[in-house]
Amino acid sequence: MNAHVTAATRRLMELATAYWGSAALIASVSLRLWNALAEGPIETADLAPRCGCSSEHLEDLLQALEAMGVVQLTELGWEIAPEYRFLLDPSSETYLVPALALNADLYPLWGRLASCIQSGQPVVNPAAHLGADPDRTRRFVLAMHSRATVFAPVFMSALPLEGVQSLLDVGAGPGTFTRWLAERHPTLRVTQFDLPDVIRVAEELTSTSPAAERIQFVPGDYRRAESFGGPFDMILFCGALHQEDPDGASQLWRKFAQALTPKGRLAVIDLMRGHPAGGAMPALFSLQMRLTSPRGRVYSMSQVSAMLTSSGWAVEQARPLEILPYSLIIARPPNRRDSLN
Repeated sequence: MNAHVTAATRRLMELATAYWGSAALIASVSLRLWNALAEGPIETADLAPRCGCSSEHLEDLLQALEAMGVVQLTELGWEIAPEYRFLLDPSSETYLVPALALNADLYPLWGRLASCIQSGQPVVNPAAHLGADPDRTRRFVLAMHSRATVFAPVFMSALPLEGVQSLLDVGAGPGTFTRWLAERHPTLRVTQFDLPDVIRVAEELTSTSPAAERIQFVPGDYRRAESFGGPFDMILFCGALHQEDPDGASQLWRKFAQALTPKGRLAVIDLMRGHPAGGAMPALFSLQMRLTSPRGRVYSMSQVSAMLTSSGWAVEQARPLEILPYSLIIARPPNRRDSLN
């Protein structure tokens, strides 16, 4: 067998079994393994009863996680690998396990992908994590908070905030990003807009923030809202564009333009195709959106720029960010360019 055939066979088998690693990681979250490991090295025999597991089977899981590099075995027992402790230790400010737990909800849906592709319809109620199921909505928002805590320094540091005193965060989710901004910019006033059940969780998360007095919460459906008030110096639309089809995005661009000051800017941050380090992730995430949303999909930077330009916006920046395949687009609203001169 020649080298090409060998490499192709190996790669195809890796693709066919890639879900094995995901399943092992999801199982570790469901078993609350990371809470126990965070307390220090522990032997399998002591760990098994704490996780309600068969010791023999847990040993296999731990060895699989070791092979993937997220745990290590020392003379004193199993522990979180040092390079992952900041993400897997519950005491860490960047604890990512709640976000990983969301994949436990999503994982079974992927087994129905062929049905989704055939029917052209999502395989679950699209509103389940956005208010229809309160428990799932809360898990979803807290999972987004977990992810946003890790991403906030990269995402928010990329925004051009000079002269920005008021910021509207549309589709704010847990509000983590703009809360992070408000805590670091003492003159910035933030308005967070999202669905009522989502906003309730954002209010809880903000209650202890030193910037709480400068953060306003507006419950509503951004698709149905006739306007967003304002005017604002900046609108942030972060991690929500992948919920929209082109017509929905076009309607949003129009409403965003009405809510900005003459020198205002729109900042769009999302997972986009065409990122140099993106690999297959954007395309696979687009499939996940098809599984869960009747409108959702992932766009490329050039597609988003073209949508804005066709609606009269002037794109100032379109660049990849330095974390996963996320990108940033900054645009000026239509019919306001003269006022900047």
